[in-house]
Amino acid sequence: LSLYSCKKNEAVVEQTVSQVYDLLTGGYKIGTRAVVPSDIAILVRANAKGADVKKALSKLRIPAITIDDCKV
Repeated sequence: LSLYSCKKNEAVVEQTVSQVYDLLTGGYKIGTRAVVPSDIAILVRANAKGADVKKALSKLRIPAITIDDCKV
């Protein structure tokens, strides 16, 4: 679990995507299998930030989906 707080949205997106990339390419495992994109969840406060992260992940060909955009 990692938490980021930055003054610029771009920095948060960059750090988040970097960590996801590292989890997928750095030899990390869950049990005996490699970590896959569906093992990773990213929570954001605003839909726009989620869209920014999703766009950055797609640039690295990392699949991402949005589950829900309702408020709780």
